Amino acid sequence: MAYDGLILRKSALLHHTRLRITIHSMFSVNCVTELWKSGLRGPWQTILRQQEAIRELSTPVLQLRERLLILPIIGLWDSVRAKQLTENLLRQVRDKRARVVVMDITGAPTVDSKVADHLIRSVAAARLMGARVIVTGLSAEVAQSLVTLGVDLSMLITVGDLQGGLEETERILGYETRRAPGFLKPCRSPS
Repeated sequence: MAYDGLILRKSALLHHTRLRITIHSMFSVNCVTELWKSGLRGPWQTILRQQEAIRELSTPVLQLRERLLILPIIGLWDSVRAKQLTENLLRQVRDKRARVVVMDITGAPTVDSKVADHLIRSVAAARLMGARVIVTGLSAEVAQSLVTLGVDLSMLITVGDLQGGLEETERILGYETRRAPGFLKPCRSPS
């Protein structure tokens, strides 16, 4: 009986060792290369394309008019997303020949030191490429955390809200905004 227990333990140890070798080989470079060559390339490529599409959609840079881009930032930031945001922003500044970018961070609840650093670097890089960046929608919490983190805010143009940012943009680009006659007249309530 003790002999049967010993055989069982040795058998279990042997299976455990084989399992470890199998798992290790599954994640080795050679195994991944073999899986790639064997035809699993299609599903992996699809997954990678989908991940890239999701990343692009999570940091859209929208052209509002000629030479004006808007970058709405919504949700939590991390270093990876901030880096992607910077790359996407700079690519669009170059491709659209933007002179002004409005970066609206109304939808960003918090900013840590790494993200704040990326924000400042994004603004500096866009300035080097000839675009002025106006940051709008700073919440009280984000403003306090930027000050607490000791971020150099001297290069930032900040405006309270998106509408103010667009008005500042029109001033920078030399647009003149006038109301059309009769536009937005107050409604009279029936007496």
